[in-house]
Amino acid sequence: LYSVLVFASLFGQRWLEPWILGRPIARVDYLLSLLFIAGSALAYFSGNLLRSLMQPSGFAIFHAFRAVLMHGVACIGLTGFGWSLRGVLVACVLSQVLPSIVVVAAQRGFLLQRPRAAALREMLAFSLPLVPSSVAVFVSLWVDRIAIGQLMSIADVGRYGVALRFASVVLLAAGGVQQALLPLVINHHQEPSTRLLLSRLFTAAVGLGLLLIVCLDQFAADLVLRLTSPGYRDVAPVIVLLSAACGFSALGGLCPGMAIARRTGISAGIQGVTAALNTVLNFALIPYFGLVGAASATLISSVVNCACSIAGSQRFYKIDLPWTRLTVALGLSIAMLTMHHTVFAAAAWPRWIAAMATIAALGVPTALLIVPALRKAPAVEQPAQNAANDDR
Repeated sequence: LYSVLVFASLFGQRWLEPWILGRPIARVDYLLSLLFIAGSALAYFSGNLLRSLMQPSGFAIFHAFRAVLMHGVACIGLTGFGWSLRGVLVACVLSQVLPSIVVVAAQRGFLLQRPRAAALREMLAFSLPLVPSSVAVFVSLWVDRIAIGQLMSIADVGRYGVALRFASVVLLAAGGVQQALLPLVINHHQEPSTRLLLSRLFTAAVGLGLLLIVCLDQFAADLVLRLTSPGYRDVAPVIVLLSAACGFSALGGLCPGMAIARRTGISAGIQGVTAALNTVLNFALIPYFGLVGAASATLISSVVNCACSIAGSQRFYKIDLPWTRLTVALGLSIAMLTMHHTVFAAAAWPRWIAAMATIAALGVPTALLIVPALRKAPAVEQPAQNAANDDR
């Protein structure tokens, strides 16, 4: 998929520049961007290789090396040598390629093994539906910025990107859990304790997500003002909507039922519907609501994706979720946010007092979810066949 994208882009610069960038760029910078995409494919493969081999420490070192290399080279080049965009692109390419070469070299013995035909057919049957799914995910991730660039301006794309960076803090904890979750669940899904642990993980994720979203709602304007410039302060409402969208996206990743049942075709269908919905909503809402419309479209499509993922997962691998507590916590959080923006605002309280009161009150629904999830799980007697499964 990455190869097709890079190859097609090699001959489509004149068409892609006005559609995505809004202006021409130097051919060298364009080629460096394509190298970054190709390097991202290699990095994606290397990370999944470490994950599938159950090497969490190597996986963490790999991504830490990528981050340090990219930001370190870029910062040194920008501050010490006055590099421009071209230097940053070089740093991005190096951060993808060099750590991946190290991983491939370290795992060359595994990669040089000759695959069995039956295993190869099984893996292809599982993976082929994920190709259109990846295309749909790519569309969902970028269609909002493409629509903003077409219907508004490139400056608005930058403002939206800043809001998305702040909102992605919700994904910091969930990202690592999601990366490690699927291989572990695939290997241990027959154990009785796995369903209980997944239920508690989902519940705790909802509680922490609600807390982070409300904190962003209270302090988004201050964070933007301190870390960027006053020109970006009006993106605070966009940050809140996008943080909620990130939260629902993370929850969808905690539903492994379709992967366990190898129904990747259903997963691809869900991603396709989400991408189509996100595209339609962005082009429908942006002309009337601007950046808030783009964020709202992303949030709505994320909610639909999360609901469909949960329903599909429950069909093949049912997990007992505390729906009553989840609904009550969500309702209380919405009520507190509404009270903050109406009652507290009308009372003319100092803003920091109103913010702390809202966050303190949110501790009730958060504790309602997180505290039961953190209780020690009861010991579960493992079935006799688990030993045989482990040996296999």
